[in-house]
Amino acid sequence: MVHKDKIRMERLYAKEKQTAIKMVFLYMKISFVLLMLFVSCAGNPLEGRTVELEIVGKNRWEEKWNAPVWYRLSLSDGREIHLDGDQRSIQVFVPYGKTVYAVAYPLGSSVPLGAAVTTETKTSVLNQSDGRMAEYFSDISATYRETLSYLDYPLLKKGIGEKGVDLLDLDLPRLTSALLNNDPIDPSIIALPIQSVKITALPQGRWIPDREEDETFWFDGENPVILRLHDGVHSFYCREKELLFRIFVDARKGESYQSLRQFPFWGE
Repeated sequence: MVHKDKIRMERLYAKEKQTAIKMVFLYMKISFVLLMLFVSCAGNPLEGRTVELEIVGKNRWEEKWNAPVWYRLSLSDGREIHLDGDQRSIQVFVPYGKTVYAVAYPLGSSVPLGAAVTTETKTSVLNQSDGRMAEYFSDISATYRETLSYLDYPLLKKGIGEKGVDLLDLDLPRLTSALLNNDPIDPSIIALPIQSVKITALPQGRWIPDREEDETFWFDGENPVILRLHDGVHSFYCREKELLFRIFVDARKGESYQSLRQFPFWGE
């Protein structure tokens, strides 16, 4: 009788031991899955780290009417993030030794703020000065991702400044060609002239720009207005008419195009 009880106890012990082993393996599988989910969302800490992107100050339209705008944040690796009007910072994963170009569009499509983001800093501030070049590099990253991701952006920016060229006047296709071919950067080649644009047909009103270097102008409905504009897109908002006036300046060709439409939804 004692012998049978002993056998029964040993079998019960063995069964409990097998159950315990199965539970251990189950916990290990769950832990592994959770780890993979964490790595996929936050990035592998051995391959990079999170960097905070920050929008400092207010867009000119925000400042004028004291109403926060939302942003569409686009990263050169393909990520798209919506930032609500009260959100001015976000953390993104950046690989070690590489540059990720971040571009934030007020109201989804207005003049962008930009930054070249690396793991060398904990925080990157997006601004209009870097917006144009960051947007261009981000747009062509699908073709030149490896080359542009290893670009020393601060050094490039410093070199351009030393040559007396404003970032807003850069001939970005020629600059990119010089970088890809390892050619010297000639200021006479990469600098674009400021264009004079004549405004003759526009509803009467005060037009507020979103670009920091542009000036507010009043159009009386009759007398032409001459604007001096850099290459790129320029947006002007007439609050009274709820209209958005946009000027597309192609300084390479010496041409400009104008469009007028309803202002995009502010509170999205």
